[in-house]
Amino acid sequence: MFTYFSSRTRTALSIGVAAGLAGGLLFAQQASAGAAGSPSSPSASASLSAGPEAAARRTWVTSNVSQLKKLGIQINESVLIDVADDGLDRYMSIGKGGKVNFTGRPSSPDDSKMMSLQPAKVAKKAKPARNRVVIAPPFYNEDLGKGSCVADVKKGKLKLATCKVGAANQTWHVIPAGDSGQFELHGKYTKIRVNKGKITTGKKGYVGLQTIDFA
Repeated sequence: MFTYFSSRTRTALSIGVAAGLAGGLLFAQQASAGAAGSPSSPSASASLSAGPEAAARRTWVTSNVSQLKKLGIQINESVLIDVADDGLDRYMSIGKGGKVNFTGRPSSPDDSKMMSLQPAKVAKKAKPARNRVVIAPPFYNEDLGKGSCVADVKKGKLKLATCKVGAANQTWHVIPAGDSGQFELHGKYTKIRVNKGKITTGKKGYVGLQTIDFA
């Protein structure tokens, strides 16, 4: 049977069909966009893995310090870090506000001048960095927690800071000076040179250091 629709009805039907087609197209576009942004897509996975989580997954190993031990540089012991050739007793020491310098003297409080060189954590790779240490004052590492380490905050400025595994500004390169047991300490910014008890960025002063048993 043939059904007759008025011109008004035919117009309404045409509008409804067009609206339905447009809605279907919009839904398909939204679904496609959702799939592209899902975590399962390569681009989304790459952006997620590039965040802080990637750094947290870095693998660390303990720096090899066997050469230092053979040369008599004391590791994992309580020591004084002394300026070797200045003819005076000047030790690395923690001062007001956690600032670190070489103002320690025999009469200075023990908690300010007692230090310990400990093997640092370095990035795992084919040839991990050797002779890297952190300087961890024992009196500031007695309690549970992360403890405190000597940080190289900027050129010529050292300060006590909360220890952080692998931190570049807390990792010190111990460079032996021959076989005498003397060494230099090079940080992220500072190659330690001491002039009159102060770390200096100038050319005067002494770079040779030594560890002395803490008695």
